[in-house]
Amino acid sequence: MKATILTLIISLTSLSIMAQSDDERQWDSFVDYLSENGARISVSRMNDVKRIATRYNIVFENKDILRKGEVLNDNNRVPRLVDSIRVFLDGKARNSIESYRYENHSDMTDTITYSLALKGYGKNNEYLLDLGKAYNENFLWSGDYEMLEQTHLATYPSRHQLQEIKMLLSLKESNRKMWFRTMKTCLFDYVNGNGNLLILSTEENTAKSPYHNFHMESFDSLLAKETKTAKAYPVKYKYDNPKDSASKHLPVNIIKNIKNDTDNTTYYHSLVFNRDDIGASESTGMLYIISKENAKECYRTLLEKAKDYVSNHPEECCEIEMSNRHFSFSGLRSTTKYRINHIALSDYVLAEMGKDGTLYILRLNVTGDYWIPKNWKQIKSAINGRVTLIKK
Repeated sequence: MKATILTLIISLTSLSIMAQSDDERQWDSFVDYLSENGARISVSRMNDVKRIATRYNIVFENKDILRKGEVLNDNNRVPRLVDSIRVFLDGKARNSIESYRYENHSDMTDTITYSLALKGYGKNNEYLLDLGKAYNENFLWSGDYEMLEQTHLATYPSRHQLQEIKMLLSLKESNRKMWFRTMKTCLFDYVNGNGNLLILSTEENTAKSPYHNFHMESFDSLLAKETKTAKAYPVKYKYDNPKDSASKHLPVNIIKNIKNDTDNTTYYHSLVFNRDDIGASESTGMLYIISKENAKECYRTLLEKAKDYVSNHPEECCEIEMSNRHFSFSGLRSTTKYRINHIALSDYVLAEMGKDGTLYILRLNVTGDYWIPKNWKQIKSAINGRVTLIKK
């Protein structure tokens, strides 16, 4: 009898593990399907001391996803790809912690929205956070607050974390809900021919290591090999903004600044590190320009190395953001020093394919925040607004 019960337990456990892995494969296949049918996909992956996270940002317009011969009219208001998304999310909603769906079609205007909380943390598996509680210092979680705090305290504010906050703020004036910092959450909007799908996955980082510093020597060795025949230019960027203050570090204020196009005017702003003297930054490094004859193979090799590095080093504070034509790869070199004086020392790589097929690679050593000139592919130095261009 005991053997029968043990066999049953093992079988149920195996089925549970298979179901979990199968679920992830379904999401991966879903994302691949959207990409193959015209959607544009950007992915970011992040490791820090407490968590490992992945974000998919998927966007499309009707003109990109309509199939050959497909016509939208009164009888067929949305493209078949959008119908596929609805079917997939409806299937996931059945097993979610909580879900929300709204759909309206009138006067040739179409709105479809979904919010799904698919997995949670803690005994209750539910962490619903609304705007009134998000940054109220007097608010405390009931029951499992300590587990949530331990799991989600990050060494630094990452792109993934900012994306969560941005999503939360986008729901401020609506009836929709956002499950903030759940293990897996999904948000979908289709409004008048434009679609946006965000998938956020977070898991506990179980790597046991006394240090979480970023060591990219192996990547640098590969970079040196791949850029032997490239044009190389030493670069320096420095930015000290006396108008910046520590209050700008507050998450809501960071997002407000992003919405005000702070990072789309003069500077390319990748990450906020510096807590006390927000805005101060000094970066030195090299800009490599690789001709189109060697660009694609070099880009593929470096991207695969960066992706593998993040996957194989969960004990290090690092992240990668990538799309079909650019990626950035970065991390903290000294978490100990960062904790002592809040001045980050970090490594940063930005690679981008130009429209003419040329590959541009920026490799920087950074002190403070990442403040990079918007037109970095043509700039040798940018010192507090004084710009020197590269002489080719």
